[in-house]
Amino acid sequence: MKLSNNFSLYDLTRSQVAMRRNLTEQFTPPEPIVDNLRRLCELILEPLWLKFPNNLVITSGYRCARLNKIVGGSPNSTHTKGLAVDIDTKGILKNLGVAYYIFNNIPFQKLILEGSALQPQWLHVEIPQLNNNFERLIFWAEFGHRTRYHNLKPSEIWSQ
Repeated sequence: MKLSNNFSLYDLTRSQVAMRRNLTEQFTPPEPIVDNLRRLCELILEPLWLKFPNNLVITSGYRCARLNKIVGGSPNSTHTKGLAVDIDTKGILKNLGVAYYIFNNIPFQKLILEGSALQPQWLHVEIPQLNNNFERLIFWAEFGHRTRYHNLKPSEIWSQ
């Protein structure tokens, strides 16, 4: 099923873990979640694809509840609602540069620079529920025994 010009439902639901564990519900999300995934494509992924064609890798999109639990996701993860995507840039581009582009050009609810504020391993981008405001929150995630999230001000990572 096509969600947008360049993205399909498969792109946002694929999971090796779900395939190995036979989590069939991962690949057939309910229609309200599919609607959220369409919005995610329209608001986040399509604009990024136009700017950085062929350089974006979706590392995590929608996660059914069982998959989210297996991979250690937060019980309140927006991935389970189809409102979040994790992306990487295949090493061609720096994720920090893509985060800068997102911050300056794309509406988002939350942008998390995963792993390091200055050298993120990947980016987590969220949109709000339909009819909610975009808060534009920026964090970086510090990995360890437990992931810790730190608020960021744009001036702390990019000189304006």
